Amino acid sequence: MAAIALDDRAAAEKTYATLLARCDGSHRTPRACPWSCARSLTPSALAAAFLGHDDEAAAHFAQAATIADRLNAPHRAAEARSRTIA
Repeated sequence: MAAIALDDRAAAEKTYATLLARCDGSHRTPRACPWSCARSLTPSALAAAFLGHDDEAAAHFAQAATIADRLNAPHRAAEARSRTIA
């Protein structure tokens, strides 16, 4: 994400809020479809980690992996599971 690359916290917060809205903020009930939610969870996790919300970032990665499993997308599930929050 550009906001992270530019170290722009305000832009990252705005982007994070927008991404959360795509998944209804709960990470459990995608409003549009599971794929839309899954695609927004990894950037959500990256933004959360950048903003210092490590627990939320870990939850985003875990949910992304779960949804990818349901969608039979093992490469996306493996990518989400491989992310760690320092």
